[in-house]
Amino acid sequence: MVPVSSRQRQRQREVLTAYLLLSPTVLLLLTVLAYPLGWEVWASFTSLSPLQEGATAFVGLDNYRRQLGDPQFWRAATITIAYAAITSEVPGEVVAAAVGWARPEDPTKNGVIMEFHDKATREEAERMIVQMLEEAFWVRGETIRDMQVFAVEHRVERTGCALAAVTLLSDDDLV
Repeated sequence: MVPVSSRQRQRQREVLTAYLLLSPTVLLLLTVLAYPLGWEVWASFTSLSPLQEGATAFVGLDNYRRQLGDPQFWRAATITIAYAAITSEVPGEVVAAAVGWARPEDPTKNGVIMEFHDKATREEAERMIVQMLEEAFWVRGETIRDMQVFAVEHRVERTGCALAAVTLLSDDDLV
């Protein structure tokens, strides 16, 4: 047996101390993250539902088969949401967020989506989006067929947020 030097023993004690100091954090993370995730995975294999009365039964992969076989799931999974958001904790400050889209004259080409957020007014945010969309089409050498801009502003009292969002749907997505 090889004798252990005092330096090696000191290093082993330091490593053990580090693990002991880390253990409460690791336990907290496991409790806060792993347990809820494990619960959701388990629940996905059962008939657990707030709409169901009675006992919960194990259904295996049936929930996944049903979901993946539903055409509305795939349609919803491909819907894009463009958004812009800004928060502030400065009382009196004005924050704004805006999103906008534009489509080219040529219907076979893709449109453009832009977002903006800053310490600004709604009108300034709208102007920025219009400028960004026009520049994008100028760079592409395209002309704009139509454009729409959505903007909001908020004057902060204590803590505030401005959020602008648009759901991008095609006519086929509308029910």
